[in-house]
Amino acid sequence: MQNFDFVIEGVLIFEAVIIFLLVICVYMVGFVSYIKKYFDAKKIKKIDHFFINFCHHNNGGHLPYAKQPHIIIRSFFRWDDMRKKDSGWQKHKKDLMRTQVLPSAVKYGQARNWGRRFLLVQCLLYYVDATYEKLVIKLVNDRVPVISINAVKVAINVDTVPVLEALVERINKVTDHFQILYIAQLSVTSALLSVIKTKLSNHEDTRLCRTCYRILKKIGPTDLFFEEAARDVQSKDLELKLSAIRILEKTHKEKATPILIQLLSDENWLVRNIAVQSMSHLEKEAILQPLGNALNDEAWWVRVNAAKVLANLGEEGLALLASYQGERGDEKFQEPSYFMKIRNIREDKK
Repeated sequence: MQNFDFVIEGVLIFEAVIIFLLVICVYMVGFVSYIKKYFDAKKIKKIDHFFINFCHHNNGGHLPYAKQPHIIIRSFFRWDDMRKKDSGWQKHKKDLMRTQVLPSAVKYGQARNWGRRFLLVQCLLYYVDATYEKLVIKLVNDRVPVISINAVKVAINVDTVPVLEALVERINKVTDHFQILYIAQLSVTSALLSVIKTKLSNHEDTRLCRTCYRILKKIGPTDLFFEEAARDVQSKDLELKLSAIRILEKTHKEKATPILIQLLSDENWLVRNIAVQSMSHLEKEAILQPLGNALNDEAWWVRVNAAKVLANLGEEGLALLASYQGERGDEKFQEPSYFMKIRNIREDKK
C-alpha cells in the first residue's frame, strides 16, 4: 500500500513539473515573440526612413538590412499600399525596386520556402527586364502553382522569345482546368503571337496546338493564324478541331464564312454547335439561310444556338424565325418561338 501511495505521489509531482515547464515555455515564446516584434519594428522604422530619403532626394545611400530581403519587401509593399496618392513615391518606387530591393531579393529564386519565392514574384511585378530572363523562366516553371501562375504577368512584361516559349510550354503541361488560370493572366504582345505562330507550325503535337488556340481565344487572334486554323478545323482530333473553330472567324471573317457553313454538315453535333456559335459576327446575308437550315438540326443544342444567333441578327433573322415557327408546330421546333419572345421582351424594355 505504501508503494502504491509513493507511485501516486511521484505521478502528481511529475505532472506538476510538466505543467510548470509548459507555463514557462508559453511565457518564453511570448517573450521571444515580443523581442522579435520590437527589433522588427526598429528595422522597419529604419527602412521607412530610407524610403523617405530616397523619394525626396532619389538617393538614400545603401538600403539597410539588405541581408533580410523579406523585411524590406514587406515594408515596400506596405508603403506602396499606404502611399497610392503620393506622387513622389509613385515616381520613384520603380527605381527603388530596381536599384535597391531586387538586388537583395533575387536570392529568393533559390529559396526552399515557397513563400519567399512568391515574394520575389511580387517584386518582379514592379520591375523586370531581360537581365532576369533565366530567373523568370525558373519561376514560370515553379512546382508551386500560385508562384507559376503569378509569374505569367512577369513573363509577359519581359516579353522575350525564350521566356514566352517557356511560358507556353508551361501552360501546355498543366491540366485543362489549370490552363484557364494561367491563360487568364495573359495579354497580347507581338512576341507572344510570334511564338504561338511557331508552335502551331508543329501540327503533329495536337495538345500544344489546342493550348495555342486557347491562348489565342483569350488574347485575340489575327489574320496571321487563318491558315493554321483552317488546317486544324479538318483535324481528326476532335478537341483540336473544336479549338480551331472557336478562333477561325476571328482570323479572317470572309475566308472563314464558307468553311463554317460547310462545318454545319459535319457528322458530329459538337462541331456543328461550335460552328453555329462562331457565326454570330459574320456577314448577315451569307449566314441567314444556313442558320435557318440549322433550325432543323437533330441536336437540340444546335437548334437552340442557331435560333439565338438568328434572334440577334435584326429584322431578317426574326423574320426567318417567324417563318420556321409558322411552318412547324411540333415540339422539336419550339426554339424559334422562345428566342422571339426573349427578343420582344428586350424591345419592350427599351
